[in-house]
Amino acid sequence: KDLEYCIGVLPRADVSTQKGGRATQGAAYALLAQVYATKSPADWSKVKEYCDEVISSNVYSLLPSYDQLFDGDHYNNSESIFEIQYEQPSATTWLFQLWCPPSTTGDTWRKFNTPTVDLIDAFRAEGDSIRLHSSIMFEDVTGNWVDPIYGTMVPFVNKFRHPGGWSSSDHFYVIRLTETILLRAEAENELGDINGALTDLKLVRDRVNLGVKNLTTKAAVLDAVLLERRLELAFECYRWYDLLRTGRAITTMNDLGYPAEAPRDLLYPLPQDERNRNPNLTQNPGY
Repeated sequence: KDLEYCIGVLPRADVSTQKGGRATQGAAYALLAQVYATKSPADWSKVKEYCDEVISSNVYSLLPSYDQLFDGDHYNNSESIFEIQYEQPSATTWLFQLWCPPSTTGDTWRKFNTPTVDLIDAFRAEGDSIRLHSSIMFEDVTGNWVDPIYGTMVPFVNKFRHPGGWSSSDHFYVIRLTETILLRAEAENELGDINGALTDLKLVRDRVNLGVKNLTTKAAVLDAVLLERRLELAFECYRWYDLLRTGRAITTMNDLGYPAEAPRDLLYPLPQDERNRNPNLTQNPGY
């Protein structure tokens, strides 16, 4: 109801220099599409309807180069539907200091959120060198630490490149156009329109010089869309929710060697303080 109300009162698009940081109809439509995909059962007709509103609005368009999204010079761009704005000196984030390599942070301690072998292999298996190197950089950390998996040539998140010594002004995309395009592809596939899904998949893959997917079954197209979302949106906080939404979280984690079981490992426990305040709250299963 909040989002439906917002659609009626928000501007179609913000024309200021901080377009991506303003709540707009496009942001509300895009988020509403995500809501209908996440609800159980999903309403794929609604997902497609709201994705269409965004994609057909002529407000948004893909940047010509994938790397422009993350080079720090093209924020609030034509592809951005909603992004968190950071600006020196008073509105910054310390997060990227935890992720970036020593060459950009100026410190020598081992970093968090190291890209996995499985993700790197997925990029390489797809021949996706453009998004691999825009998303991940490899740096020699000899003399600082030795990684138990990678040794001294370690991968780092590369979508945030200016940590600024705990005071980064790099922005964070919450929703951008390719997420909405790929969500529509998933909806089209679920609604039986495989050709429509493959057309949307091609839109995203063309920018990074990847070939057309010639697929004929619903299951194969879903696999392809989820893989595309993984590679396109790496480190943008969608992967776990994609796995939850499609019922693949437990098998994926187990296949990676991380023992997990439903439902305990799919949900956090409800805080006891909240349950004390509201005796009608039950605990999530497994806790």
